[in-house]
Amino acid sequence: MPPESTFRQANPVAGWLENGDRRSQADFRHLRLSCHDGEDFELIWGEVFRTTPCVARDPDVLPLLAGVFRPYRDATRGIALERHPTTILGVDTEVRPVLLLLYSSAAGGSSRYDEEGNVTGPPEMVVEVANSTRSLEMHAKLWAYRESGVREYLVLCVEEREIHWSHFPSKRELKPDKAGVWKSRVFPGLWVDGPALFDEDAAKLVETVRLGLASPQHAAFVRRLEARKRRAAP
Repeated sequence: MPPESTFRQANPVAGWLENGDRRSQADFRHLRLSCHDGEDFELIWGEVFRTTPCVARDPDVLPLLAGVFRPYRDATRGIALERHPTTILGVDTEVRPVLLLLYSSAAGGSSRYDEEGNVTGPPEMVVEVANSTRSLEMHAKLWAYRESGVREYLVLCVEEREIHWSHFPSKRELKPDKAGVWKSRVFPGLWVDGPALFDEDAAKLVETVRLGLASPQHAAFVRRLEARKRRAAP
């Protein structure tokens, strides 16, 4: 992580955001909201990046991903799903991932919502869509998520038609089963059919989600979340 002394010191909130600028998260937020309405910028370890909205990369992928993650959220009390949220990961990082899946605070989640509704602190799972394996999501953002405490990170690389799913606590990438189905370790029962996702087969994606939700692993996970919420209750 670059030292904080590299941030601009003289009149830090002056000017516009440009690729490669060095800013604190507070100054970055001020400039993004006041000068760049409708433009996408992210701050990673104090460096400003102008990013391409995920919808421009693949306009069909968000509904497909939502068709996987929304039913899982609905069937799993104690977790939340956020779409394209502003996510603050410290004094020098502010990003806007495609999706977040996180435990509620009562269920032991590591992130919170600030007064403006932004997610602060590391969510349990981040989902991104990248143009390719050469993109920011597979390099600087992966590093930032890993070091901030995110537990799982799923990247859909459109050009190569690949899924990269990292489980940071074990320092390993997850692999699909023989049928091409990916299974989360942090959210048991969250199953994603890789071939169906790239083939835009919504029916097969939903079928796989339902199988995951019917699994013993998901039932046990729901019981654990309920037990955590009972222990946290006053």
